[in-house]
Amino acid sequence: MNRVLQFLYSRGYRFVTRLSRLFIIIAALGFITSPLLAQDNRPIYSEVKIFISGSEDIITLQKAGMGLDHFHSEPGAFTAVLDERQMEILRQSNLAYEILVEDLAAAIRQRPQLTRAEIKALEREMKHKYSMSGFEFGSLNGYYTYNEIGMELDSMRMLYPNLVSEKQSIGLSLEGRNIWMVRISDNPDTDESEPEVLYTALHHAREPQSMATIVYFMYYLLEAYNDPAHPDHDWVVFLIHNRELYFVPVVNPDGYVYVEQVDLYWRKNRRNNGDGSFGVDLNRNYGYQWGYDNVGSSPDPYSQTYRGTAPFSEPETQVIRDFSQNHNFKLALNYHSYSNLLIYPWGYINQLTPDASIFIDLAVDMTQFNGYIHGNAPSLLYPVNGEANDWMYGEQNTKEKIFAMTPEVGSGLDGFWPPLDRIFPLAQENVYPNLVLAQGEGVIIQPNAPNNVSAYSDYTTPTAIVLTWADPTHFANGDTLLPTEFTVEIERNGVPIASVNGGVETYTDTNLQDGQLYSYNIYSREIASGNSSDAVSVSWYAGGSPVPSAVSDFTVAGGQSEVTLYWTAPTENEDGTPMDDYAGVQLYQDGILVAFFSGAPSDTGAALSATYTPSTPGYYQWYVTVLDNETPANESAPSETVGTPLNIPLGESFDVAGEPNGAIWINHYTDINDRSNDPPSPPYALNLNGHPVGEDIIDLKPLDLSGMAGSGIVFRYSYQPQGNGNVPEGEDSLRVYFKNNLGEWIRVRAYPGTTLVPFQQEMIGLDTVDAQGGTFFFSQFQVRFRSTGGAGNYPNDDWFIDDVFLGPLVGIEESTSVPDKFFLSQNYPNPFNPVTAIRYQLSASSQVEVTIFNLLGQKVKTLVNRQQTAGSYTVQWNGRDEHGTPVSSGVYLYRLKANASSSASPGSGQEFVQIRKMVLLK
Repeated sequence: MNRVLQFLYSRGYRFVTRLSRLFIIIAALGFITSPLLAQDNRPIYSEVKIFISGSEDIITLQKAGMGLDHFHSEPGAFTAVLDERQMEILRQSNLAYEILVEDLAAAIRQRPQLTRAEIKALEREMKHKYSMSGFEFGSLNGYYTYNEIGMELDSMRMLYPNLVSEKQSIGLSLEGRNIWMVRISDNPDTDESEPEVLYTALHHAREPQSMATIVYFMYYLLEAYNDPAHPDHDWVVFLIHNRELYFVPVVNPDGYVYVEQVDLYWRKNRRNNGDGSFGVDLNRNYGYQWGYDNVGSSPDPYSQTYRGTAPFSEPETQVIRDFSQNHNFKLALNYHSYSNLLIYPWGYINQLTPDASIFIDLAVDMTQFNGYIHGNAPSLLYPVNGEANDWMYGEQNTKEKIFAMTPEVGSGLDGFWPPLDRIFPLAQENVYPNLVLAQGEGVIIQPNAPNNVSAYSDYTTPTAIVLTWADPTHFANGDTLLPTEFTVEIERNGVPIASVNGGVETYTDTNLQDGQLYSYNIYSREIASGNSSDAVSVSWYAGGSPVPSAVSDFTVAGGQSEVTLYWTAPTENEDGTPMDDYAGVQLYQDGILVAFFSGAPSDTGAALSATYTPSTPGYYQWYVTVLDNETPANESAPSETVGTPLNIPLGESFDVAGEPNGAIWINHYTDINDRSNDPPSPPYALNLNGHPVGEDIIDLKPLDLSGMAGSGIVFRYSYQPQGNGNVPEGEDSLRVYFKNNLGEWIRVRAYPGTTLVPFQQEMIGLDTVDAQGGTFFFSQFQVRFRSTGGAGNYPNDDWFIDDVFLGPLVGIEESTSVPDKFFLSQNYPNPFNPVTAIRYQLSASSQVEVTIFNLLGQKVKTLVNRQQTAGSYTVQWNGRDEHGTPVSSGVYLYRLKANASSSASPGSGQEFVQIRKMVLLK
């Protein structure tokens, strides 16, 4: 099934998201029951009504280690979910209690089982009722699993790429799972200077409605933005254009996966505490007032409210801490469930913060439709220390204060696992609070920042930088901002230097030092209140950047003994300002500086060239950098790196098994082996077989064909499908490409797969091929062989190549005219690496030997040993001995020995011998 899903993902992600859910639904028993929850040793959680005389009884239970969490209170009693350990503490307390549900997980399993059709019908009903398209039921009792959440974030990105960022991991959990985040904004891939708002969920693993609520809200934003008829369209458009909304749906992935697989009511993370207990309560592990007392958190590792060994001892809370400190969040909602509450700081003591009026005003507005009760934790439930809201608001040294609150979604009847028909309503009743929070009345009260901020200076203004911007026109809450109501404040390197009236939109900073980098912060400030926007930063060099741009059009011609370099001098510095101080280029050979070619400012933008002779001939990698005429000189980034071109004629018979010769080829997965059938140069040929990636590519290293147009250059090779291996299917083709001077690979041949045929020879005249607006006759010409077979664990889809030749057609075949004498020509190229051509002529039919010797007179390789008729011939040597082993660099002798037959000429029976030297360099 995974391969099917993977294929369908590539065709339509959203479809596969829903299809994969369908597979999960089919596999699940009645959709809402996980088979793992049926294990006999599962923990027991009970819903219990506890009768009390006052809040002091709750404190007594907490001090006894009860670790109460999320209970529903009524006069004289409260209802809570207790594990077996908490039940034992309750029994010892002598408080009266009533067990309402003995086994909550069993009660979930005993809910009426809906058929798949009934579930989909309910989902359609919910979507229609709440005008929702994207949000759906998941496979975990109607909630998304951890993996499904990641899929939903991917789906949002695919459907709304201009509104939601790709999911990003902001850190890893204790067990190495990603803590995902996405940003919703009008420029989701850019961190803009806009007020930032954070929404988190699933600090506690058994509270999936918290996650469902913010995922629903995300879809609500995306769909309302794109629907002008939506009742909240204008509000949502304003928020997305003027806010950056951040969402972390799963703070506790390890605990949530454990809920999926083992224990529906698991609450903490999965820390092994070393004493048989597991887990830390992440919402007791934040640093502000951590461990204030043993009522608001517990030092007992077995407790549901165990706070850990130290503040931020857990990687999950560290991630939220670091993420908050790296951003400038103004407001946050840390979602939990249940109790129909909206909680704000302080949690560790029964007191309100200095900003209580702002919290209360927000809470009154946010709860006016859903009816949630608002207040701080001690007044509504119980004290909580080391919790997220207190830290986000209270810690103001490493970050600004964040107005953070906690909605407790759902009533006591909903509990931790509201049934299917409650998921949508509970999420919907929190849309308005989420919008109000993002609006941020009373918190986000500053003017918007200037936009389109830029700085500029070049060599014509070496001691001044001009700053420009577009003035803001609104406050962050959407109210109109007039030019008379604000100033634009400018800081240089952290020091205030100017205050500019609204409407001016420019400032020139003077008396600067040429070549010095200056950094500016620019922000708007309302005159009446003194409230300031976030700052926008920009940097620039006085006089423009002193660093030149790299050269363009860099290329190398020539060969091993001498190269000619070509380049175009830059016209700009690296920041785009005009360049007026060009002084020349430095040449690097294999990364080592070897030469400087001087120039003058008048060479700016010119097409230039230079010739360089390496101290040791060979094939090297070359690049150049630009220097200016400053003292000290500034050096540009390197140009493109280009290798010494190969020279023609070039031949390759693939006569050694293994990797192709690295001096000639750039190889991607091809190899030389004996699996072909009757190759032209036995026993080996080049094999392209699709193993292991499904596509094999081999490129000929660049050759210098400059000025050779019209000279009869041909590319010749032999090819064969299948060989003694696998048959390439029709679509598993072999393709041949030439590279033109525009950097484009032009396909010149394509052979569909077929069963075995003998090797076929192909010869392509370069002059006859359309170079598509460019030319093949330049210094970096290349050839590519490419197969397109499918990937596999074993070699498959076989193609074979042998006897590759690139060079002039002249001299390749025997001459039709009879030479008037025997003659052995000097090899070309010389020195050479890795192939050279040896030409000779016979004035009479002869028994011919062409042999290579080293300087000790030892035979290295016999190239020719046969009877040949009178004519001209060319033979190649690839620098290998009789066994196919590459020989070392050095001087070698090659000898032509011809014994003329008695019937061929008056000089029959006479022997002709000629010897020449050649140099092999590596």
